[in-house]
Amino acid sequence: MKFFRDLGSLVEGRWRDVNYDERAFPEIAAQALAETNPKDPWDIIRWLHTTPHLPSQQDVDGRFGNPPITLYCSPRFHIDVYFWLDGTTSIHQHAFSGAFQVLLGSSVHSQYSFEHQQHINSHFSVGQVCLNSAELLAEGDIRTIFPGRQFIHSLFHLDRPSATVTIRTYQNPDALPQYDFLKPCVALDSYFRDESTIKKIQSVVLLLAMEHPEADSFIGDLVSSSDFQTTISWATRKGPQQARPTCGLASHSLGGDSKAAKHNTSKGVYEDQRAPILPCAAIECAAQNEPARACEEAV
Repeated sequence: MKFFRDLGSLVEGRWRDVNYDERAFPEIAAQALAETNPKDPWDIIRWLHTTPHLPSQQDVDGRFGNPPITLYCSPRFHIDVYFWLDGTTSIHQHAFSGAFQVLLGSSVHSQYSFEHQQHINSHFSVGQVCLNSAELLAEGDIRTIFPGRQFIHSLFHLDRPSATVTIRTYQNPDALPQYDFLKPCVALDSYFRDESTIKKIQSVVLLLAMEHPEADSFIGDLVSSSDFQTTISWATRKGPQQARPTCGLASHSLGGDSKAAKHNTSKGVYEDQRAPILPCAAIECAAQNEPARACEEAV
């Protein structure tokens, strides 16, 4: 698509001029977005449906976006558009840098910090997830993306659909792993995959979804033989509603008229959005170790 080829060439030239310094990339990407006239997102869909060849797609399975579409690729960065039907993203950090711009709709953008308290392992930490700010983003607004803990955020999309365009590097190795954050106290490597844990989580979803009469007994056996990370992983599993024990700390949506909601972006209203909240049931089940007690106190 010519517009995005030109945008990519502009970014490539400016980044090359500073010897591909990753620290300079967020501002270069943001400035390039500000200087160009964004395409109508529906022109992108028309192009997708009629072009015989696409750039190499960076998220073929649609893990992030409904759908994500890669519009430009170079050896060091790529440009994607993300359409959104779902209301919210998790609280997360990035292992890349760049910038994004709202093409369609509006979103509540919340930024957080994580006060680290205890290292559990390379994929899991305990601390305090703290909301720092919340703002309303409208069409045309641009924000930079910095790697690692310096930019922890979530987006609640107020319109259906919404769309954002992102210019981003592939990966900044010094910002790995890429964490998701579960309120009030957990940092969890969102890309860590352990076959045993995955199958245990899937079995818990099965038991709770079918309301198996011995579900409590099965899950009790699982918890008694599991580490803290595995316990939190099954307890925060995104699946059927009954598969998420919450002790009254359930994740929730804003509800009501989204247009009316736009007029109230106060910290109190949007602090939780629909981000996952650490279930106290999991904390109580794992109460025999110190990290669990730290989380229980945070609740």
